[in-house]
Amino acid sequence: MLASASSSCSLLVPSGDVVLNRRPLSVIRPPSWVSREQISDRVFTGKRKEQLQKYLEKMRAQAIIEWKNADVKKAYDQGLAQPHATTGS
Repeated sequence: MLASASSSCSLLVPSGDVVLNRRPLSVIRPPSWVSREQISDRVFTGKRKEQLQKYLEKMRAQAIIEWKNADVKKAYDQGLAQPHATTGS
């Protein structure tokens, strides 16, 4: 969570008084290079997950599995039937 902060600037008026102007800063932005790194990491991670999923589907389609236990086969089929769990990181 970002901490709220405030920005102030002072203004010297002709009468010699100093006027302070305080205004809250709603969002503190990270430097642009940090944002670029975060974006590239997210894009890379998304593409990597997509390619890994394609690879696993290809390997499963080509696999010849000899099931020794019907319960294990049932669990495997149930696992394949479930939608892929994706998390937003």
